[in-house]
Amino acid sequence: MSIGNTIDDFLSARDLMMHNLHSKFSYDDFIKLLYKDLEYITSIMMDGVETYNDMSETEISRQIYNNLKMKNYGAELDSDKNGNADISVISGNYKWISEAKIFGGANRYGVDHINEGFLQLTTRYSKGESYAYHGGLFIYIKPNGRGDTEKSVMDDWKAVIERNKDKLNNLEINGHCQTKRYLTTKHDHQVSGYPYIVKHIPICLLHLPEDKSGLKAKKYRQAREEYKNNS
Repeated sequence: MSIGNTIDDFLSARDLMMHNLHSKFSYDDFIKLLYKDLEYITSIMMDGVETYNDMSETEISRQIYNNLKMKNYGAELDSDKNGNADISVISGNYKWISEAKIFGGANRYGVDHINEGFLQLTTRYSKGESYAYHGGLFIYIKPNGRGDTEKSVMDDWKAVIERNKDKLNNLEINGHCQTKRYLTTKHDHQVSGYPYIVKHIPICLLHLPEDKSGLKAKKYRQAREEYKNNS
């Protein structure tokens, strides 16, 4: 005689729920749940920062995408959303689109590169539909020197947004802080005319340990010299 549900029943129910979030939650609740899971995913990534040092924007984004898929989200990578959006999450008519840009790294990208991602997200990929008025901008920070901390990069990026406020109707900015590292912006979407909300999510990928073993390790030597020379 069968007693209760099996683990397979539970897994099937969870998979069904995650693919039908639009029928279970409001759009705002869908976004709230997504961001809660993204905070967990990015926190786990910070436990292996060294892994991502040599990865491209697409390769890092794939790690986030893979984790979203593992959580049974209807996630898409490099999907065609009026262009190749880095990561999209869709459930029925609920939609969330994100773009990702590197700051620093081998190409020494600056805040202008981040701004390109913001423009791609807000003027190309998204159209501000009724159930698609939230989007994300991942900022993969690869510091070139001591001045490139997560806080300094986000401060500089916030200043760029503020300078461009004349191009962003009814702009509102909620700044990053100790407990909420992300930046949130809201402005009237150029297509819909209704508010469009972007969460700017920094992931700082610096790993140059200064303990004895870290200082002796050959694999950090070149990176450490370049980092110090740019400080």
